[in-house]
Amino acid sequence: MTSRAVAVAGVVLLAVSCVFGSDATESFVLARFGKPVPVRVLPVTGDTSAICSEVLGRPYAGSSVSYHTDGEQTVWILSARGKHGSIVAGCAVAGGTLQAVQVLADREVRGRGIRTERYLRQYQDCRLTKSGRLSRSVDGITGATMSSGAVKKIAVLALRLDDHLMTR
Repeated sequence: MTSRAVAVAGVVLLAVSCVFGSDATESFVLARFGKPVPVRVLPVTGDTSAICSEVLGRPYAGSSVSYHTDGEQTVWILSARGKHGSIVAGCAVAGGTLQAVQVLADREVRGRGIRTERYLRQYQDCRLTKSGRLSRSVDGITGATMSSGAVKKIAVLALRLDDHLMTR
């Protein structure tokens, strides 16, 4: 490997660790499990890639998605495009039901409401319908359509990927 390739790889790994190894991610995982749970990686290939593209309306930005599991609950760390860049959120899923959703990183200006407990609580106990939608309506945030739409896509993607992982 050339020194330039090593430098580029280092920058990419640093960027990934800043987003996915952040204190917010670690805190969310710890809050959901009560203890540290190692990160696992699901490559975005084949069926996983198809699920991501279908839900997001475009290919997933990364080559893999991160998740943590204890066999009963899975925490997914996913991203979707907001108005001002990627929104990264953690979604806890158990038994095909969303237990919690938390925005871990974003650059949204008008979409800051996506971080509020009031907004995120709407996702709790949602499941997927047979048509692949959330089992109940989630109100968006006025003036932040793209931001709230991104969080909704992340929630649906977490449920779809969890179902895919459990049926593999």
